[in-house]
Amino acid sequence: ASLDGKRIAVGLNPEISGTEKPDTAVLVFDGEGHRTARIEGLSRPTRKLAFNREGTRLLGGTDTQHIWDAATGKV
Repeated sequence: ASLDGKRIAVGLNPEISGTEKPDTAVLVFDGEGHRTARIEGLSRPTRKLAFNREGTRLLGGTDTQHIWDAATGKV
């Protein structure tokens, strides 16, 4: 969660999702639980995520680290 509590990010894990199609997306929610961004195209599940101090950027990744805009999910 961001320091101000306005955003929460979770990485999906296909090993426990129980779906036929593996989903490794990262989902970002606002503080009220509404999904605001879906980050796709990751080759493996993202196990560690962190927001910057302002809550505007999200750091995470698999073999390669990425920094996304927390509001839009864009790199």
